[in-house]
Amino acid sequence: MSFDLAVLSGAKQLSADQALDAYKRLASGAEWSEVLLADARVAQFVAALSEQWPDIGEVEASPAHVFLSISGRAPDAAVEFCETKASELGLNLFDPQDGTLYSPGQEPRRATPRPQKALICERCGKLIEPGTPHAESPRLLHMECMFQELP
Repeated sequence: MSFDLAVLSGAKQLSADQALDAYKRLASGAEWSEVLLADARVAQFVAALSEQWPDIGEVEASPAHVFLSISGRAPDAAVEFCETKASELGLNLFDPQDGTLYSPGQEPRRATPRPQKALICERCGKLIEPGTPHAESPRLLHMECMFQELP
């Protein structure tokens, strides 16, 4: 099980809704420069992260953001490190699981919940309930429908 976090540029103050939009756009492949302003402190965060965990490998990063997928034996320590270091550096920390934005000197703020679009299985035509495992490529399918299509 993993836990995702995003460290976002602190060059411009963000609302929780703006952080959610930025996260979704970046996660969908948008160019970072179209979404956030560059911030040299992001590179400082990556350097501190690599110093703390030298074997972390590559993280998805740009001059304006870092995406982390935290798993392993000490996820609480990793989350605490990210919270502390992002705050020290004046960066925004966004939790996409619950839409909470942690900005330096401010109380945590939660993004406005948005309705999820209805997902319909392309094989059986039934609704795929939110949180239900499903496949999206090449077709949108319930997992059981996907397995029925396998040779």
